[in-house]
Amino acid sequence: IGAPRSSMADLLRTLVDLNLLAVDRRSATYFPTARFASLGTWLVQSWLGGEGLRESLGELAGQTGETVTLACPADLEIEIVFVLGAPSGIAWCPEVGQRYSVFGTAVGNTYLGTLPPSTLRAMHRRASVRQTPRLPPLAKCLSTAREAQRRGFSWAIGTYHPEVAALAAHLPEDSLDRPLMVSIGGPTKRME
Repeated sequence: IGAPRSSMADLLRTLVDLNLLAVDRRSATYFPTARFASLGTWLVQSWLGGEGLRESLGELAGQTGETVTLACPADLEIEIVFVLGAPSGIAWCPEVGQRYSVFGTAVGNTYLGTLPPSTLRAMHRRASVRQTPRLPPLAKCLSTAREAQRRGFSWAIGTYHPEVAALAAHLPEDSLDRPLMVSIGGPTKRME
């Protein structure tokens, strides 16, 4: 990761002391422990809030025949936290942990529709400074966010690939009080 060796040694030693990593001194390698693996379990459960949401997402995937995702904001990005692939055929194939810009996507527009315009303006300024690729003009972002708020969902075609479209809606916050968005995505012709 390009960090100084001494910094990495301190970090690894701390993770071993916390029983998050096990060290094999003969081969000088580190492995995640069972405790490390359990850290992620509560996080996934907080996103899915029990079986009800998981079942609903499964029904949505089954009824639409498309890929269903659950996502949450991560500053200027959206992170996919759960994916149910399309039951069959050609499908959109996102991965858990995948991130993309909050601007211009169905999920991002849905999230932006939950924010006050002043927050959206500040986020757009930061994205401009960071030279975020494909950043729509501020007026377009404000208009799209208002439309998502008015409708209760957002629709986008070809944001990252001309043949993929998505429909997204805002869900109640998870147990960590973060906004959640559900989306259905797939080939544009089927989604239309």
